[in-house]
Amino acid sequence: MALGGPKPPSVLRGRRSPSSENAVNHHLDRVVQRRNLDMAVSFDRE
Repeated sequence: MALGGPKPPSVLRGRRSPSSENAVNHHLDRVVQRRNLDMAVSFDRE
């Protein structure tokens, strides 16, 4: 092992990487939406 550290998901999962990346992207979308909602609420209060 010449390269240390964590391997990218594509190397670990192989063919399953697209579906797992979709799940991660979906989770990030929900987190971003919630963050935007919180910012909008804080703007309304000011």
